[in-house]
Parts: sequence; C-alpha cells; structure tokens
Amino acid sequence: MRGGTVQINWHDSKPVLACDFHPISALLATAGADYDIKIWATVSSSDQKKAPGVAYQSNLSYHSSAVNALRFSPSGDQLASGADGGELILWKLNVTDAGEVWKVHKSLVFHRKDVLDLQWSADGAYLITGSVDNSCIIWDANKGSVHQILDAHFHYVQGVAWDPLGKYAASFSSDRTCRIYVNKPSKAKGVERSNYVCQHVISKAELPVPDESKSARSHLFLDETLPSFFRRLAWSPDGSFLLVPAGIQILHSLYNSVGLRACYTSTTEVKQISCHTLFIISGTHKSTPTSELVNTAYVFSRKDVSRPALMLPGASKPVVAVRFCPMKFKLLGTTTCMIHLCCSLFGPKSPSTAFELILSHSLSLSLWSASAFNLPYRLIFAVATLNSLYIYDTESIQPIVIVAGVHYAAITDIAWSPSGNFLVLSSQDGYCTLLEFENQELGALIPISEEKQVTGDENTSLVVEESMVDVSSGSASVDSRKEKEENLLKEKKENLLKEKDESGDVKQASPSTAAAPQAKPAKRRITPMAID
Repeated sequence: MRGGTVQINWHDSKPVLACDFHPISALLATAGADYDIKIWATVSSSDQKKAPGVAYQSNLSYHSSAVNALRFSPSGDQLASGADGGELILWKLNVTDAGEVWKVHKSLVFHRKDVLDLQWSADGAYLITGSVDNSCIIWDANKGSVHQILDAHFHYVQGVAWDPLGKYAASFSSDRTCRIYVNKPSKAKGVERSNYVCQHVISKAELPVPDESKSARSHLFLDETLPSFFRRLAWSPDGSFLLVPAGIQILHSLYNSVGLRACYTSTTEVKQISCHTLFIISGTHKSTPTSELVNTAYVFSRKDVSRPALMLPGASKPVVAVRFCPMKFKLLGTTTCMIHLCCSLFGPKSPSTAFELILSHSLSLSLWSASAFNLPYRLIFAVATLNSLYIYDTESIQPIVIVAGVHYAAITDIAWSPSGNFLVLSSQDGYCTLLEFENQELGALIPISEEKQVTGDENTSLVVEESMVDVSSGSASVDSRKEKEENLLKEKKENLLKEKDESGDVKQASPSTAAAPQAKPAKRRITPMAID
C-alpha cells in the first residue's frame, strides 16, 4: 500500500465534504464548501516510492451552497448531489463530439433544510436522502418527484443506506436512533408500488452488568454533540449485514482492591456470563466493577436487524463513516485462537496481558463469544473516525490496515474505486488522502464468472464460530475487472449517443474545459502510517 495526502488545491482550500468514484470509468468526484463538484482522474505512479495522485478533469457548477453529499448511480449515467438549503440536483452524463459532459438533469425540491446524505437504490430507479429537517425522502429518480416521506426522526438525519437486495432501507439520526424500513409493496389501480414501513427503531440494547444478574439497557449511539455533520452508514455489497457508525459502548471491567485490573492469575477462571460478554473472575483478589465509554461501529446481521451482532474495535475518536469495497475476495482460510489474535494486535508478552487487553479495549461483541463472520468469500470495508482510518475484512476482527495522522481536521467521507485498488478520504481541512493497493495486497479477487457460484443468498449472515480468523496478504489480479469496466463504459457511451437528441433542453453546467485548479505550495504534513 502506498499513498498520502494529495497536495493540490482541491476546493479553493475550503472543506471537502464528500467523495465518490464512478462505477465504470473510476473517475473521482469530490464536493466541497466552495459550492462546486470537481471530477478527477486517479494517477498511479510507476515509481514505487512515489504516492499516487489525481489529474483535474472538469468542474460542475450549479449549487448555491456547500455540497454535503454526492453519489453516482449504479449505471454511472447520473450523479446526485445534495447541498445546504435543501438543494438536490441530478446530473446526467452526455456524450458529445467534444467528449463527455455532465449537465443538470433535474432539480428535486422538497427538503426545507440541508441535505446531509443520499444513496441510490440498486436498480438506480430511486434515491433516498437525509436532511437537517429531520426527514428522509425516497425519490422517484425517473420522474424527479417525491415517492415517499419518512419523517419519524426527532433530530437531523445524518446518514441513509439502501439494501442492495431491495428489501430494506435505513436511516440514522442524531436523535440516537437507527431506523430500519422494510419494503411492503402496495397496489393502487392494479399497479404495484413500493412502500417502506419502519420495522425496527434501534436505540438501546440490554447488556449484562458484571456485578449483577440483571441486565441494563444503554444507548448504542452518540447524541447530537458528535462533532460531525455525518453518520454515513452502509450495507455490505451482498446485503448480508449493515454497518453503522457513531456507536458507543459502556465497557464493564473488574478491578481489585488496590486498583489493578484482576485479569489473569493461576486461579483465574474464565466464565461465559452471556452470549455477548466474558468476564474474568479472580479467585485471589477482591474485585469491584468499573465502566468506561468506548467508541465503536456496530454490525447488524440481515437475519436480525433489531440488535447488533458485532462490535468493531473501539477507537479514540467517534466513527463518522463506513464504506465497503465493491469487490469480493477469496477466503484466506487461516485460523488462530482468540488469545493469539489479541497478542498479534497489541503485542502482549503473556496471556494475562492479552486478557486484560480484551477487557480494556472491548475488541468485539463477537470476540466475547469467539464468533466470526461466516461467508463463502471475503468482503473488505473501511471505517473512518474523526482522525483515522481502519480497514477490516470479514475473516477477522483485527484491522488489516490502520492509517492515522494524515489530516488536521475531521474526516468527512470515504470511497472505494470500482476495482478496489484505490481508496480516498476527504476532510474538512480542504484536502483528500489517496491510498493505492497493489495487486497482491488485499487478496485474490473472485472472477466475475465465479461470483454466482460462491455468492450466498439472502440468508447469508453472521454465525457463531469457535475460533477467530486471521488475515494475511494474498494475491490478486484486476486485469479482467478493468477490461470489463472498459467494455461497459464503451457500451454506455454508445447508448448515451443515441439519447443525445433527447437532451437538448438540459441545462449546461460549467464547461469541462475550465481552467484546472493551480497547485499551492505544499505544507509539511504528517506521513501516513500503515500497519499490516
């Protein structure tokens, strides 16, 4: 892996609030507080010591306020962008003799206040948005009209996500609730119409207390004091689970009478108190319970979206965004026990230290019962806190990459390229960090021809295992993927040329030939740190 903060004038030195990759061409779009959207091409250097960069392509000017969210449609022919004041614009890709041009296609008007997040449905027919007006709206993208309003939240809606299988939608608010909606189609005049109904309101969970037999209900998510405008949640590409940021966990642990953690002695017995938590009971020390708050991200299984199935390792800062790599990878097939996993992650010198670290860091709800993901392939996802980035895979709870110290202000969004070899993070400091993974770093890709054979159905989910799964480097080749992307892009251009006559009344954005932003003198920044 190589990369770093790209030292260019991204958005006139103003905060970069959102980013996304085109699903076919892999062009990068960024949105900022300068009211504009910019399109970039990623540049990979042949020099192994040189970090990847970007090349300016075009500028989209239409918004009259800061652009907080943008996402390309699954087919790549449209781009949705949401801004302050409730502005929501659909851009359409037009192919002309001069090249590709993004033009304003529709202006969707209904939100009364800032749009903070948005997401396309898997078929590109619908769009869901979340706003400061406490509502989320499902839009008919073809008609440009409101399809359904979901207004049960009591505070800002800062994140929305759409199940790729089309059954669920999710919204996340600073009212400390995540709402799960299920599609229950209704018929009107013989026509079936999708209708999303709230099925679960996730706010609190019952967790056992070490010194009592009864359990206590505690909040799962941070309140409105979270210092970020965004809580960007995401479904996995196969729809098997939902990953939710901004989590907080009350971690209970035991201390002896002199204030030291009673974790492991010759007479210590490890007892499983519940399916979620292990407590270390010492036979030689008198212990008293204490508690502390830990930042985390929760994983919800598709089989039961009413409560968390996993809790990812806690970080020093709140988690604000999560994003999945769109590719599937072959299983590595290596295993290790829970104690060895902790030793490899934190480097303790004895089992007692490992047990202590399990308690003090609260690695995972699944770690307490030694459960793990059970998928016929590996999925890789990124978790961004306010100041750092963690990359995980579904074969282990241990992060496979940790990047920290690359930005001076809060991270706002993250995005993967369609082939999974680039990852970008945007920040309020006005810069973006670009990471590039070489062919053999993340693992062996599953060829498109084999995906149907290994992809599970809707019931693929999280199950309890008796061992943890370790992660190591594998080999991969993205040539077949890139060839497929080029063929799809060529086909899309041909289709767009046929529609050229129908787009005569579309409003023109600022020309793509606008002058490229001038690079400013680079400031000395902290070198990114990656830990395998």
